[in-house]
Amino acid sequence: MFDFIFVWGTLLFMSTCYSLGIYVLTVRMLGEKIHKKNAVLFCTIYYLIQVVANQLLIQGVIDDESFIISWNIYLYTLHVVILIFLLIWTYRQNVLRTITAAALAHFVVFTLGSLAEEVFTNYTPEMDNIYLYSIIVSVIPHAIMMISSLLIALLLRKLEFSGYFGVLFTNRIRAAITFIISLLLMHIYTIIRLLFPVEKVSLLTASYSVALIALALFFLQFTAMYQANKERVKAQENIILQQQSHLALLEELQQEMRSFRHDFINLMAGMSLQARDGDLKGIQDFMRNTSSYFDERLGDEIKNLEAVNRIQLPPLRSLVTSKLARMQQAGISTNVEVLYPVVSEGMQQQDLLRSLGILLDNAFEAAKISKKPRISLVLLQTETQLLAAVANSYAEQPDLVKMSHDNYTTKGDSRGTGLMSLRKITRKYPGCITNMNLKDDMFHYEIRIPLNEY
Repeated sequence: MFDFIFVWGTLLFMSTCYSLGIYVLTVRMLGEKIHKKNAVLFCTIYYLIQVVANQLLIQGVIDDESFIISWNIYLYTLHVVILIFLLIWTYRQNVLRTITAAALAHFVVFTLGSLAEEVFTNYTPEMDNIYLYSIIVSVIPHAIMMISSLLIALLLRKLEFSGYFGVLFTNRIRAAITFIISLLLMHIYTIIRLLFPVEKVSLLTASYSVALIALALFFLQFTAMYQANKERVKAQENIILQQQSHLALLEELQQEMRSFRHDFINLMAGMSLQARDGDLKGIQDFMRNTSSYFDERLGDEIKNLEAVNRIQLPPLRSLVTSKLARMQQAGISTNVEVLYPVVSEGMQQQDLLRSLGILLDNAFEAAKISKKPRISLVLLQTETQLLAAVANSYAEQPDLVKMSHDNYTTKGDSRGTGLMSLRKITRKYPGCITNMNLKDDMFHYEIRIPLNEY
């Protein structure tokens, strides 16, 4: 009875160390928070798989050495697949990024475990007490492996590895290369054993494995940092261009003020003659017309600039400014309403910029061919959500039913990806709600982003 408890208890401990190390490392690479329930679920499933695999070994179903090595490939892959489904269901992360993180985590944990086992096996003398010997060469190495994995996860968090890691997946070719390398690393030891069978792995070989871990993580970190810096420079260049658009708006407003000042002087000269003649009704008409003239010439520009200044997220403010400049150059009447300061995104900043950029670009394309081009933007942030609503005039009334389908477009083949891309972005955030409708000869599209979901 004691043997039974010891064997399966030892297997439970080793499986927990292994699976917990993989889970924590993967989550940290993705930059997410650890969910205890998910960790327990993955460890439980992992243990059950190991129980089945051990039973097959005990019963002799798997006895050929080469088949055992191949079996490990299927077994490791099964572990990763289960983890991937669990993480994607929980965090809604990019699939390729999640697979890569899980494969790399498996590689790191397996390498640490192999090294620890080799060290204790090589330096532990034979003992009569089989239980103590098993604890030294199996239990302790797995405990060290788990602790080492947790320390590496903590180090990755301190280095903000997840942010750099995500950069590797902003480009398809770069993402594919990273993905392939991670899969090769995950199965590298099994592949080597298949190609070059050995009776026993030396301590020196195991030490090389640790060096390989350091080299792989350093390479990923360096590559990701290099790409991140390139994209940061590009983003700064875009911000400079957008700020130039903002300055162009200010210069245009200044020019309008000068023009209005010149006109106002002439109008005041006319009003002084009316005042001298005692024409009270003429003065009242003048005041009314002057107010209307001011609103027409300057009111909208000043109102829009005041609204834009309430957007306290510089990238978002720059995006809105550049789009407004483009609309005004095209002769489109614009109206921006930002009642309260916008200080929170509610989703990843890149996703928010892409989403609003798609809506404003679509609105521009539709409004510029309408009889009375008009575009309205409303940003409303409350304690619980951020509302982004864009409305535009149109030449032909949109079909809302067809627009709800992916790839629908009125602009020709292969150009209907805007709203489809927008839907893909919003689906990543469970509480995000989108809505479109027609009202007052305007097409309205709004996104409600809960601030507590991200």
